[in-house]
Amino acid sequence: LRSLAVVTLAAATALGLPVTMLWIYDVHSPVSYFVGRESRDTYLARNAPSHETYRLIDRSPGARKVLLVGHHEPYYLRTPCLFSAYIDIPIVETVSGGARSAPELAARLAALGVTHVAVKSGALDADLASGLCRWSPIEREAFDVFLRDHCHVLGRPGGDVVYEITRP
Repeated sequence: LRSLAVVTLAAATALGLPVTMLWIYDVHSPVSYFVGRESRDTYLARNAPSHETYRLIDRSPGARKVLLVGHHEPYYLRTPCLFSAYIDIPIVETVSGGARSAPELAARLAALGVTHVAVKSGALDADLASGLCRWSPIEREAFDVFLRDHCHVLGRPGGDVVYEITRP
């Protein structure tokens, strides 16, 4: 029985390793980066969908803390952030839940030190449609009005929108 287990494990390893290597090469193609034919930024732009959004935030001189809406993997973001994982209640709901107006939301974000908001294209609508985000219509309107009246668009990398909060 022990020799059968060893043979099975060896066969699984022998079959699994090439499949894993092909998957890494096919999906991520890291060879060009490793041999210096591709820059770090080019590699990340190709493999990390939010890289351009994070670069824009990191290069913004006033960025102190960012609220990430729909961005669940801030691995390459250097600016401190508030975010939620894929299975969490969306951070935007946690931070703004119960807010009845844009000024109230602006005050909450100011108290948290948030200077920027990055919204992943379509993420908020998808979270609302799926029931993951359970905002009331008043809370959704407060957030939309906050973005419109208390922020300005810093950029639109890859369909995302990065806002800088304007302080009075």
